[in-house]
Amino acid sequence: MSLQICYVCSKNTLKHVETLDSGNRYQCECPLCGKFTIGKIAARNVKNMFPSIVSWIRECNLRENEPTILSQTMSRIKASLPSLSTAQKSMRLLKNFAMRSNVPGHPINYTHLDYPLAWARDTREFEYHLRALESEGYAKFTPNSSRERANGQVEILPKGWSILEFGGSQRSGMVFVAMSFSETLKHIFDDGILLGIRDAGYIGQRVDSVRHVDRIDQKIISDIRQSDFVVADVTENKAGVYFEAGYALGKGKTVIWTVRKSDIAQVHFDTRQFAHILWNDAHNLRRIQTSERGHPVFDSSREPFRRANG
Repeated sequence: MSLQICYVCSKNTLKHVETLDSGNRYQCECPLCGKFTIGKIAARNVKNMFPSIVSWIRECNLRENEPTILSQTMSRIKASLPSLSTAQKSMRLLKNFAMRSNVPGHPINYTHLDYPLAWARDTREFEYHLRALESEGYAKFTPNSSRERANGQVEILPKGWSILEFGGSQRSGMVFVAMSFSETLKHIFDDGILLGIRDAGYIGQRVDSVRHVDRIDQKIISDIRQSDFVVADVTENKAGVYFEAGYALGKGKTVIWTVRKSDIAQVHFDTRQFAHILWNDAHNLRRIQTSERGHPVFDSSREPFRRANG
C-alpha cells in the first residue's frame, strides 16, 4: 500500500487513513495536523486554507473533538479562521499549552510539530512565541538542545495561570457569544455575528461551537473569563443569555447587546437601559457590527457604544 501525503498540509505522510462512506470521506491522522475527517471534494480544495486550518484542527483535537471538513462546510470554516496579531498568537499558545497540562507544576512535552498551537506559519515563528512567553514570565521552557528551542518541556508559571484565568492587558482574541440556539437564528450567528466578529479581527464562539466534555456551566464561565468581550443577542428573550451577560458584566467585561428589531419591546426591563444594536437580517447585522459611522464597533479603544440604527 502506497503512503498517503496529508490532504491538508501536503507536508507529512499520514499516520492513519481510512476510507469511509464508499470512498466519499477519509478519516485521517497527520503528525502535524492531528485527527480529522475530510470529504473527497474538500480534500481537493483545502490546501488554500493552510496554515490556519491546521491550527483549527489541532485546537479541535485539544477539546477532544475530531473535526469533519466537507465541501458544504468549508466556507463557514474558512470564515471562522482568525487573523491574529503577534501578541494574540503568543497568548493562544499559552492557552493551548494550558489545555494540555493536567496538573499545574508538572511540565509537559512539546515538539517542533506543535507550531500550529501558536497559529504560527513555521517552527521559527513558533520559537519566537516560546521566547515571548518566557520573557513575560508566563512559562518556563527547557529545550532538549541548546541549539534550538522547538523541542523540549514547558511549565506554565503562576503568572501564566493568572492571566489565563483573570485576564490582563494582553488580548486573547476570543469573543463569547450568548444567544438563543434556535434553528431559526442559526444563520444569524453563522452569517451575521460570527462574520462581523471575524471582520474586526477576533474569533467568535458559542458554547456549542466546539464539542467538549466539560460541564456546560463550567465551560461557559471559562469561555467568558478568557474572552476579550461578550456579544449578547437577546432575541427570543432567553434567560440563559441574561445570565451569561450578567456574569460577564460582573467580571468587568464589555457586553455588546444586539436584538432583532421586531423583538426590542420584549427586552427585559433590567437591561433595557443598555444601548442595543438593532438588526433586520444577518447581512445587516454583520455590516453594523463591522462598522458604525466609519469606525469598528469592536474596538477596545472606544466606549461601546451608541445605539445603531437597524
